[in-house]
Amino acid sequence: MIRNLFIDADGVTVLERKRFGNRLAEEFNIPYEKILPFFKKEFATCVKGKADLKKEIIKYFSDWGWTDSAEALLSNWLSGTKANENILEIIDQLRENKINCYLVSDQEKYRAEYITQELNFKNRFDKCFFSCDLGFRKIERDFYSEVLKQIKVSPPEVVFWDDDEKNLNVAKGFGIQAELYVDFDDFIKKIRESFGVGL
Repeated sequence: MIRNLFIDADGVTVLERKRFGNRLAEEFNIPYEKILPFFKKEFATCVKGKADLKKEIIKYFSDWGWTDSAEALLSNWLSGTKANENILEIIDQLRENKINCYLVSDQEKYRAEYITQELNFKNRFDKCFFSCDLGFRKIERDFYSEVLKQIKVSPPEVVFWDDDEKNLNVAKGFGIQAELYVDFDDFIKKIRESFGVGL
């Protein structure tokens, strides 16, 4: 029987009131076409742990007309991040039933720390795995290889939930059972089937 769960953050266990780039554009009147280059270039590097977001983002402040600090911008971003308690309650129950639950997520280091510490995911999961620590994103096979090596399990022993099919396809190619997160009801139904526990 499968005893290990991998589960995504954004869109599944973590909720954001609106994508950060869109919020920047709307709340601070910054043209979105001026914001997009940061997320396509420097941000992608930060997510793999190869650059510091605070240092990279200030390069854009003049073009964006941002006059406050990088810390203020980051604080604004994180303020829109909250835990999906409905899902986390299921995680709690699974762990009570001896199912190992691991968060797997593409994050840069400051948001990863916020999720781990401020949202208390460090105590809600057996371990949190972030791209900024591993050096690989979930679209890369090496992400799963590294996680599996650290927890010492084989791919068939894992079921992985994500709301992005691209990530799921990579995981499937690695031999991991993958499920697309659509809504909470579907999640509950399939979790019961996967782990044979009553929720």
